[in-house]
Amino acid sequence: MITIREMLEREGISFADRELRWDNAELNAYQEELDQYGNQPDIRIYGIELHSGEESSYTNYTLIDHHNEYAYRPAALAQVAEILNIPLSRYEELVAANDSHYIPGMQALGATLEEIWEIRLRDRAAQCVTARDEELAEKAIAGQRCLAGDLQVVYSETPCFSPICDRLYPYKKLLVYTNTEWMYYGEAICQVIALFPGEKASGILYHEGGANGFTGIASGSRTKEQIRQMIEQIIHTITH
Repeated sequence: MITIREMLEREGISFADRELRWDNAELNAYQEELDQYGNQPDIRIYGIELHSGEESSYTNYTLIDHHNEYAYRPAALAQVAEILNIPLSRYEELVAANDSHYIPGMQALGATLEEIWEIRLRDRAAQCVTARDEELAEKAIAGQRCLAGDLQVVYSETPCFSPICDRLYPYKKLLVYTNTEWMYYGEAICQVIALFPGEKASGILYHEGGANGFTGIASGSRTKEQIRQMIEQIIHTITH
């Protein structure tokens, strides 16, 4: 989102930014703009990764997203560049690859270790990962990680999972969780998604990156006990 904003500013494109998070990125947060510009045939409105609950009724609105049912699309940054008909810089290509396919996506573009580490550090900074979160990630890996076959399971004391994932990469199968949410990364992701059809249908379960991407549930959408049961289901399915 930061890189998209920089691109729009560079190109002189008008935009509104409420600086929303994943858990509150709702289309209605921009109701003022929708009321002002909605359904005007000479204006096109683009919403980036905004949840609307249902298909927007505005005839001039287009959603830019690459999660869940839109996982087949390029990263949002690449979509914006295509709409504006401008090429991506090397840095922007790596940001887009990281957004869609994490480290393997950057490696596919021939990224060096220095480039990958720079993108991952900037990504964590954009997620507001603090020095304390980094410390808790190291603590979780050292003392709260267990193995179930080739599945690594980590209980985290921070809701920021990226410093754990980055430190453990490369991994085949990784499950990170707290008492309020969980995320699964790597191989067999389709099996994990298939375990929770109700959550998928309701939008609580999200996924990205294809067969080796990640999936998880929205924070606070399930109780501590339900989280525990889901973790047990995932471990049983992946290891049997």
